[in-house]
Amino acid sequence: MTQKNFKKLNTNVENTLNEMNNSIRFLYENRIVYFFNVAGAEVLDRSKEKTMISWKNHISSRLNSGKSFTTLDQYKHILQNDSFHCILYDGSLIRSSFIFEKNKIINHSHLWWPSPYDYRVEFNENYTPIDAYDDFVTDSHWDSRIRMRSPVRIDFDPTSASDIHPAVHMHTQHHECRMRLDSPICFNRFIAYILFNYYPHLQIDLKGLNMLTFTYDRSKETNFSGTNISFV
Repeated sequence: MTQKNFKKLNTNVENTLNEMNNSIRFLYENRIVYFFNVAGAEVLDRSKEKTMISWKNHISSRLNSGKSFTTLDQYKHILQNDSFHCILYDGSLIRSSFIFEKNKIINHSHLWWPSPYDYRVEFNENYTPIDAYDDFVTDSHWDSRIRMRSPVRIDFDPTSASDIHPAVHMHTQHHECRMRLDSPICFNRFIAYILFNYYPHLQIDLKGLNMLTFTYDRSKETNFSGTNISFV
């Protein structure tokens, strides 16, 4: 997705876009990221000053729906359609989207899709993550390669908020699993959470990453009796 349909970004959109692209390049330079697509922005509604930041090839598909969460088909779909922001060194995928209306954030979705297998190879132009996927689905010893890790998706979706569907929530293990978060989170906070919890062996200092905060409509917050988690 490229920047189009506007003359100038508002400050929150511009800051978020810069945060994403700077951090992705930082991870690439530190060999955490193998390949990346630059994040871009697009005006959805000029009259409402509504702007979306997303990945390229942001198209609707049943494989992007909730019920495809945790399925190998979804991983394949995202990988083959280049519908991500970055591929990590192990073949895992990361993508994020944001929608802003003027200076307020009204929606976001962060996804980490862990590589479902482990071939312990260094990707290059002669052996790509797609090659690894093809090898896995034809590997007679697939059971020794498989890694049973759940994707993690963190959504801010206030229009769907209810007592069983918190405005900000994390999905893991099952598409109907929703654990409440206190507030929307920026790209860097998501990246820090993923690397700290799922790659504890990596020696990388993330203290220099800027952590953005957002203005949003708090009137959609509801009484939620399920699991609550906090990001620090």
